[in-house]
Amino acid sequence: MDYIKNTYAEIYIDEGILYFKYLPFENFDIEAAKTIVTERLKLQKEVPFPVLCDIRQLTLPDIKARRYLAVEGSMLTKAVAYWTDPIGKEYLSQFFISVNQPPIPTAVFTEKSDAVEYLQSFVL
Repeated sequence: MDYIKNTYAEIYIDEGILYFKYLPFENFDIEAAKTIVTERLKLQKEVPFPVLCDIRQLTLPDIKARRYLAVEGSMLTKAVAYWTDPIGKEYLSQFFISVNQPPIPTAVFTEKSDAVEYLQSFVL
């Protein structure tokens, strides 16, 4: 299994799905967003994957970081499933999707198993 861990996230690939878990950190700005995307792309080695993005510990990115993640963060992704807490962050995730309109299929889930099931249809 390929695996990367840094200040911002743990990232690994398992059974055709890229798992991305945000770690708690302060100041989610454009520089953090660029580092996050660069590390993910390095792990992927030019291969697109569906992505399960665990945002349960995520702090709110600033506007530039959100815009960057909505576009550049979608590179080499087939689909994204956000896994979030049922209270509060689910609403914020839906808001992010509606405002930033990611160019790939994107959905929000409060159960990891539901998110994995959604992404399995995007695995080759």
